[in-house]
Parts: sequence; structure tokens; C-alpha cells
Amino acid sequence: MRSARQSRPVRRRKVVMALEMSLLCLPSAHAASGILTVGEGTTAKQYSASALLRRPDVTRLDLSRSGEPLGASVPAVPLPHLVASPDRGLSFAATDNFVAQIPPDVFSRARRDGTSAWIAIEEQPWPRRDGQDIGPFALVWTGPGAEKIDREQWVDHLAAITPGRDAKLPAATGSLARRGRDVFTVSCLPCHRVSGAGYGTRGPDLGGTHPVSRRLTKERFDRTVRHPEQVRPDAVMKGFTAEQIPDADLDAIRVWLSQAGPAATSVTQPSQNR
Repeated sequence: MRSARQSRPVRRRKVVMALEMSLLCLPSAHAASGILTVGEGTTAKQYSASALLRRPDVTRLDLSRSGEPLGASVPAVPLPHLVASPDRGLSFAATDNFVAQIPPDVFSRARRDGTSAWIAIEEQPWPRRDGQDIGPFALVWTGPGAEKIDREQWVDHLAAITPGRDAKLPAATGSLARRGRDVFTVSCLPCHRVSGAGYGTRGPDLGGTHPVSRRLTKERFDRTVRHPEQVRPDAVMKGFTAEQIPDADLDAIRVWLSQAGPAATSVTQPSQNR
């Protein structure tokens, strides 16, 4: 889901690191898609909401208190029934340029915890967020371990599901920077690129010739992430609490971003290969 939306404890909403003026997440110019594409190339399949609702494997879920509170009786199809091998890692693209790369370990851990992934279908109008429709499809989770699923791994505005891709992120030197890259991959990469690496374009590239961490003091950097509305009153992003991104992880992200200049060596991000 999006950090541009109301933050909720332990949930997949958009963890966008809004960074002042041109660094703030931009509103989407795309309209909601009425078709869900699964797969890519000539083998891709397309589903309308009405087609999914006619499937015999549709189940009613109570999502009223979930990470994505869509209602008490929401029709949904088990993700494994649409995707042959979710354990190989998948990419979930939304119409607002959010792209969640969910690696294999998330699916294997979910299975161990008794957690199931579903594609929810908008039958009755879902609650609007910031005045915007978030349907007609969403990736949601149910079961005992659903609260462990990161908020960036609940995806509304869902438009396409494809095999997972490696975003060749800049290298990290030192354990702190490596930690920062891992946290960034989960929390920030769905919206931002770094020195051209990544697939999400909802927010700006945070690397390049002058990485954002070099343009902002630590205090300014932290305040931009924690309280973006104080940096810019019309900020789209909602701030991230210390529970969502602990202070130590925030420092680690900043350290890694300081290394992510144009001369950095691209490597396959470890989070996508576990």
C-alpha cells in the first residue's frame, strides 16, 4: 500500500522517503486499472474483476481489522491459484507507480507462520484514501503471521503481478551500510530508485551525482522521514515512526545513501535473493 496514505502499525503502506521539494513523492497521474495482468510476455493472463468474482475458488475474507481494512466480507482469490510459483519471488506493480518486490523468503516465512496471500477484488466500493479509489485489486494477507508482513507488502491499486526482478542497487561498504540497503529495499524501494536502480517511480531517485543524504544534514534528513509535513505542508507522504523504521535503521539508510553516488558499483540486492 502506500506511505502516501495514512500510516498504520505493521502494515504494507508505502514507505516513501519524502525529501524536500522535488524529493517529495509525487501524486500519480494514472487512473485505476480495471484489469489485473498476471505474468509477462506471451504467457501473461489478464483478469477483469467480474471474471475473478466468477471463479469457484473465491473466498470471503474479513479484512475490516487487517493491514488493509477493506471490509468485513471481501471476495478474494488465493494468490497461489493465480501464480504458479510465488515462492520464487514476485513483483507487484500498482497504477500509482508503486512496485513491491517481494522476495522468496517472505512467502516461505508466511507459509511457516500459517499466513496466506490473497488477491482481493473490489465488489462493493472500498474505503477511499485521500479521496482516491484504491481498487479494484489488492494483495492482502490473512492468518496468524499477517501482522509480521511489512506494510509495503500489502499492495492496493494492484495492476500487474510478474516474476520477481533484481534491482541492481549500488554496493554497500560496511555492515551498517549493508543494513541500510536491506531496510531501504523493503521500505523505500517500492517508490524510489537509487542512481537509476529499481522499478518504483512514485518518488524521486535518491542517488545520482548528489545523493540526498549529502544534501541534507542528519537532523533534516530524519525530520523529512519522520515528519514530512513539517518540511513541506502539502507533502503527500505520511511520516514513519520509530516503530516502523527504528532510529538505528534510519541512520543505516542514510549511511548507505551517502555511498550511492554515480561511481558506486552495482550489485544484486541481497534481499531479493534469499
